[in-house]
Parts: sequence; structure tokens; C-alpha cells
Amino acid sequence: MKKSLITFITLLSVLLYLNINFTNICSSNSSETRNINADYKIYGDLLYKEIPISQLHKNGCTINLLSEEVFIRIVGLSEEGKNKEIIIIPQYINGIEVKEIGEISKSIEIYWESEKLRRVYMDFAPKSFYNVFKQIKCILCVNEIPNDCIINQHIYISSYNHVNGDIYNNVERDYRGQSNYCYYANVSYFYNYDDAPENGYYFIDDYEYGTKINYIPPNPTREGFLFEGWYKEKECVNKWNFDSDTLPIREYVDSKVKYQETRLFAKWIKE
Repeated sequence: MKKSLITFITLLSVLLYLNINFTNICSSNSSETRNINADYKIYGDLLYKEIPISQLHKNGCTINLLSEEVFIRIVGLSEEGKNKEIIIIPQYINGIEVKEIGEISKSIEIYWESEKLRRVYMDFAPKSFYNVFKQIKCILCVNEIPNDCIINQHIYISSYNHVNGDIYNNVERDYRGQSNYCYYANVSYFYNYDDAPENGYYFIDDYEYGTKINYIPPNPTREGFLFEGWYKEKECVNKWNFDSDTLPIREYVDSKVKYQETRLFAKWIKE
């Protein structure tokens, strides 16, 4: 009886030891996997992570936690990006959709540091855009901003996004009960033909009144037509000269800067 008890205790001890080590091995592997997943990847000007869709900031929305789908979270600037004055954030990286820009973490700097970067352009509305840029102008070149989009970043939007039908220079908008500051960009580029996408807007930008436009967007395309340049009116009479033309000078109304939109229109020549 005594021998059987000793044998049982010995066997139990061995099983406990094996279980502890098995647990440690599993924990070690899990930790290693998390570290691999946490590693930043480089895509041109940007650092990013591939995040399981289950970790998407859902804001109350239901997401299938069993899905193996991943999304892209932009988490910083690469050394290449830090050396540029202008970057464009793509909607897809290697075929995977960019849904978040920035991270919420006390251990990570809230701002992405760069001594040269001055402007950031996006032609899509991310699921969330956290406050990562300081003294850098962020231009959101879309007209339809989803209601579940979380934006904690000061951005410039097109004049199409009206609030109660009025245009203000500094507009406080609300996304899902969250206050955000959006400013109407004062330069708008239009496709200038019927049934154009994005309600006719091709690109937007913003500059100090009385200054020149420093960045010329990529040429738009239209099937069966050649793009000839940007003009000051829909009829395409006077071409905008980026070397010499300037935005209107600053004006005030009731001690506030008056919003003035400069509209440029594409001229098309049939092939």
C-alpha cells in the first residue's frame, strides 16, 4: 500500500512537471508569435502592421472573431518617409486594406516625428485616424465620410461636406458622438464633365490665402480623352499658372477669416 502511494505521488509529480513545461513551451510559442505579429513592416514611406480583423476598433460593431482576415494599421513613418515633404497614404498595401492610422498606446509616442514632412494626402476614409501628426497638414480627398469613421486627427475635407448647408472655415463635426475638428480645404479640383465620380471632385488641397499652390496633383484620367490642364472656370478659358497665380488674399468677416474656395477645372481634349 505504501509502495503504491509512493508510486502514485511520483507519477503525479512527473505529470505536473510535464504539464508545467508544456504550458511554458506553449506560452513561449505564443509570446514569440505575438512578437512576430508586433514587428513593424516597411512599405515605402510607411511602417505598418498586419492586424487580425478581430482586433479592429469596432466602436460597437459586431465582427466575426473567428475570421482569419487581417487589415493594415499604419503605425509610423519609415526613414524614407521622414525625409519627404509630402506622402500619400494608400488604401491598400499588398492587397490588404488600410483601416487604421495610428495606435492607442501609452507606450508609443502619439506624434510621428519628422523634420521635413509637411503634407499627407489620403483618397479614402479609414475606419479610424488617430492624432499622429503635429503641425502637418492632412488632406482627406473624399466626399463621403462614413458615420462610423473615428477621426481624432485635424484634417482638411472638401467643401462638399456641408454642415446645415453652410460653409465655415473651422468646422466641428461629430462622428458617433465624438467631437472632431475638420477644416474645409480652400482649393478644389474638379473632373469637369457630367457623371464624374466623387460628385465631380477630383482632388482637394489647402494653402494660406495669398500664396501659390506648391503641389500639383497627378493628372486625372478619362476614357477617350486627354487631360490638357487646370483652368480657372468650367469653360476652360484661363489656365491656372502654378508658377505665378496665387490664392485670393485673406479677408475677414466679424473678425473671423472668411472662407474662400479656389476651384480649378480640368480641360479635356477628345482623342
